[in-house]
Amino acid sequence: MGQEVAEAPEAETFKGAAEWSIQVPEVTSPAVRNVFLRISYLGDIARVYADGKLITDDFYKGTPLLIALRQLSASGADPTLTLQILPMREDAPIYLPASGHIAFPPSGQVAVLKGVEVVPEYQAEAEMGR
Repeated sequence: MGQEVAEAPEAETFKGAAEWSIQVPEVTSPAVRNVFLRISYLGDIARVYADGKLITDDFYKGTPLLIALRQLSASGADPTLTLQILPMREDAPIYLPASGHIAFPPSGQVAVLKGVEVVPEYQAEAEMGR
């Protein structure tokens, strides 16, 4: 008790966040049921925007952020997403599992986009005979 705890930052804080644009590819195969973006990053909080609207956020825990794109493509949204990552401070009062360990640079904070992958989810149908 009495120890500092992490809190969600004010929206104003994200004006200093690192930012990337992600061009979402169009997948037209009828075998693809849904498409996911797998975003691997190091930082405190990641936010993803489509057409200027926040669609999801993620507090860093060492696992990639997964975003299902089916609803976005159905809405006719611009296929360019904006990713913001707020830096993680070395002195942040949070617990991270071993898998989420961060090796901090001398600056004492990190906001890194490690990679973005497109992951299709396929659908297959089969008829069963007797």
